[in-house]
Amino acid sequence: MRRNNMDDPRLREAAIQKPIEAIRQMYLDQNGFSEPMVDKMKALRQMYIELEQPTLVKSVRLVYEYAESKDWTFSLAAWEEENDISSLEYYLDLLTNPGNKYNREEIRELNDYLKATLKGEEVEFRPGADDEEEEEATEENTEEA
Repeated sequence: MRRNNMDDPRLREAAIQKPIEAIRQMYLDQNGFSEPMVDKMKALRQMYIELEQPTLVKSVRLVYEYAESKDWTFSLAAWEEENDISSLEYYLDLLTNPGNKYNREEIRELNDYLKATLKGEEVEFRPGADDEEEEEATEENTEEA
């Protein structure tokens, strides 16, 4: 079994947290996604490369490529319906603690969705859908017993 390295304590250090917060502040100041933010995201991606975090490297790249392809918007209804913040702010919150198993799971689900979408596939983003299906199956099995 592959060791999950997203729980690397270096990901919680200021060197990583500061660029995440800078991206968030730029987003809030500009009231949206912008091309200059991509430069900051590319720098963050480079940090993840140096820390050998392939899932996070891919995730950051997919987010800015998706935003570019959608005329500088990054809006996911599934996240915005559940949270009082924008999709990008929620994503950045996930990056502040990628070692948390739920955050890690959502980052991977997001990556799958963005990859498929950027390939032109029609897919629905339903974070935690696998968990819901698993819970329903468990409940059905419990009721049958």
